[in-house]
Amino acid sequence: MKSSLDIYRETFFLEPVVILGRRMLPLTLGHAVMLDRMGIGKIAEPEDLLMAVLICSMPVETFERKAESRLFGLWISWWSDRAWRRWLRDPESFARSLKLFGEYLDEQTSCPDYEVVGRTEEIQGGTPRVQQLRALLISKLNYSPETVMRTSFTQAHWDYYAYLESEMAIRVINGRNGETHAARFAQADALRDEMLRKAREQFSGKENGG
Repeated sequence: MKSSLDIYRETFFLEPVVILGRRMLPLTLGHAVMLDRMGIGKIAEPEDLLMAVLICSMPVETFERKAESRLFGLWISWWSDRAWRRWLRDPESFARSLKLFGEYLDEQTSCPDYEVVGRTEEIQGGTPRVQQLRALLISKLNYSPETVMRTSFTQAHWDYYAYLESEMAIRVINGRNGETHAARFAQADALRDEMLRKAREQFSGKENGG
């Protein structure tokens, strides 16, 4: 089991990742918020993977500007067509891309485990977790609305944990947080064959004009 210090140090030495020809940026809180806004939770469909790769391969402000452009739809169509052609030539590349993106998120969201102090269980609120995190960083730790969106996902969580520990609300312990984002955003290995089968059916339908 890794110590919390080892997990912290590893976040500074991550290898660059390229998916579908696009270099992924270090995941920021802004990327996580944008994925949430776009309704991308668990990635199981090619369309979700394409959008997630686009979002995470550029600064959030750049994606927002493109989304507001009248040419946004054409840009998405052009990008999607390139990816589909790649997958048609090599259908198994979809499963590889999906696995690689899951690993990218897993690395970029590696946070230590913790236990709640003074309560037997955590309170589950109705707002998305990334929004709760953003609100606390701004209200309690003096982040600005602009800089908080450019903060790396892991650094935001370390600041969050440090604040909660100083308030004696949690205690950081060894080991990774149990629910990794790879599990949230990508299917488990046991489901990969089923996803590949479904993807092949979709690719075959497109190739045949369906």
